[in-house]
Amino acid sequence: MTYITLALAVLAAVGIVFLLKKGGSAPKASVRHPVSGPATPPPMPTAKVPAAAQPAMRSIVRVANPHIEAMLKGFEFTRSADLSEEEAQAVVDMLVRIPRPPSALHKLVSPEFLASANTSELSEIVMAEPQIAAKVLVVVNSPFYGLKSPLSSIGQAVTFMGMNTVRSICLQYMLDESFQSEDPEVKKIFDGLWNASAFASELCYKLAQLLQLPEPGTLVTQVVLSFLGHVASHSLLPKSLVMPMMAKGMLERARVEQRELGLSAAEIGSLLMREWELPDSIVNNVRDIDSVLVTPCDSTQLQRSTRMAFCYVCARLGERLAYGEIKDLSTFDLSQEHSVEFFHVHSYLSLPTLTRLNEFLHMPEVVASINAMVFNMQLRK
Repeated sequence: MTYITLALAVLAAVGIVFLLKKGGSAPKASVRHPVSGPATPPPMPTAKVPAAAQPAMRSIVRVANPHIEAMLKGFEFTRSADLSEEEAQAVVDMLVRIPRPPSALHKLVSPEFLASANTSELSEIVMAEPQIAAKVLVVVNSPFYGLKSPLSSIGQAVTFMGMNTVRSICLQYMLDESFQSEDPEVKKIFDGLWNASAFASELCYKLAQLLQLPEPGTLVTQVVLSFLGHVASHSLLPKSLVMPMMAKGMLERARVEQRELGLSAAEIGSLLMREWELPDSIVNNVRDIDSVLVTPCDSTQLQRSTRMAFCYVCARLGERLAYGEIKDLSTFDLSQEHSVEFFHVHSYLSLPTLTRLNEFLHMPEVVASINAMVFNMQLRK
C-alpha cells in the first residue's frame, strides 16, 4: 500500500509539471499598455541649483515667539479713514507741499503700459523728460550696474539691461524729482531708500520669473512704488527723528511715523499717489504690501496673499542689501529669519506658489546679479 501511494504521488507530480509546461510559465504581473492617442507633453523643466552650489535648505517653520507676537498685537496701522477731520486735513496739508512728479509717471504705471509696452514706447516716454533720461543714463553707466561698455541711449539701456530694470530706474528717478534736498545727510537717506528699491526691484523680477508669477513687470512697479511712502515720511519728519530711525526696524519706524505724522509710510504713500491721481488698482495693491508686517496669511485670498507676501519679502530684503545688513545673498536663509519684520512671512510661504521662494533666493543667477550690485555699490562709496 505504501509503494502504491508513493507511485501515485510521483505520477501526480509529473502530471503537474506536464500541465505547467503545456500551459506556459508561471503567471506574471500584468502590464497595462496605454491606449493609443495624443502624446502627453513632457513636464516643463524647472530650474535647478547645481549640486555644488545648492545650500542645505531647511523647511520654513514659523517659530512661536510670544514677545514678538505681543509686539505685533500691540500695534495697528492707522488708516486715513480712522483720522478725525482735523487730523486728516493736517496730513493733506503736509502732502500738498510735496511737488508733483513728471506727468510721464502716469504713463509709466498705467495698466495698459504695464501690460503691453515695448522698447520704443518706453524710450519715447523717458526721452520726453530729458532731465530724467540724463539721470537714467548716468546711473546705468555707473559702477552700480557694472556694465563693461558705456550706453548712450535709453534704447541701448533697454537692450542690454532689460525693460523692467530700465523701467524701474526711470520710475525711481521720476519719484525722486519730488524729493530734493540740499542737506547732504538727508540726500544720503533718500539715496539709501532708492538703492533699496533698486535691489528690491531686481530681486522681484528675477524671482517672479523663477516662480512663474503673472505680470512680473507690474509686480516690479508695485515694489518700487512701495518705497514712495517711506521716502515721503522721511521728508516730512524732522531730521533729528529721521537719522535715528534709519537704524530701526520697520515696526519701530511705523510707530514713530504714526506718532509724529498720524499715519505710517504705507498710508502716506497711498494718499500721495491718490493726490497725484495714479490708478486706484496700483494704489490699493501698493498699500497692501506693508500690511504683511502685522497680518497672518489668509489662504482664502490666494492671489492677493501671494502678491502681498512676495513683494513684501523683496522690499525688506532690498532694504537689508542697501544698508549692508546682507553682504552676500547666498548666506541669507529665509527659514532662519525670525525677526519682527519676517514673523508673519513664514505663514505665507506655505502658499503653493511661494514654497520654493527660499530655494530660488539661492539660485546662482540671482545671487550673482545681486552680489554684483552689492559689490558695485561699495565701489561708489
